[in-house]
Amino acid sequence: MNWISQAWTFISFLGINKQKNYSNRTIILSNQLNATLLVIMLLLSVTMKVLRVVNDTSITIASYRLLWMMGINIIHIILSYNHRPNTAKFLLIFSAPLIFIVIPTFLGFIEDDSFFNYSDMIIALSLIPQLIIKPSGNKWLYTSSMFYYLFLLIINDDLIMFYGSDELGAKEIYSGFKVYAEITGIAIFLFINS
Repeated sequence: MNWISQAWTFISFLGINKQKNYSNRTIILSNQLNATLLVIMLLLSVTMKVLRVVNDTSITIASYRLLWMMGINIIHIILSYNHRPNTAKFLLIFSAPLIFIVIPTFLGFIEDDSFFNYSDMIIALSLIPQLIIKPSGNKWLYTSSMFYYLFLLIINDDLIMFYGSDELGAKEIYSGFKVYAEITGIAIFLFINS
């Protein structure tokens, strides 16, 4: 288990000149969050590969999302290693919702649960800047990321309604209370991030 601890410490302090310099808390958290995401994406990819073999199915957009995110995680590690922590943070903040929500929506990968889960995913992903950015130290990145997530939350319902198949049962149900869902999502977003 000692090698796991050493690897975790190495990854945590990527991009920091002096080892064990805890004053760079946001860089450490960014590296740790990225490493955790990479491990999760690897485990999910292996699980999905096993399920595809067992069920004899082909690769889907869900599997591609995992591979795309792993690519972003690897780029993040390279950027951190090369002492570009702000670029690495920018990449992590702005790419995750694109990979998990926006691109699949544009490709028509919308299921019944997408109508109810995508807004929640955007709100959850909006916590990433809260963890890895110090607002007083990087006001521009923090403010732009909050506006980015709020913008995604506002247009999300319209995107899934437009790109979602009319055959989905949830589409008709969701259209009846879409405005209330948007207002509720925005209120929760503002409450959590304020």
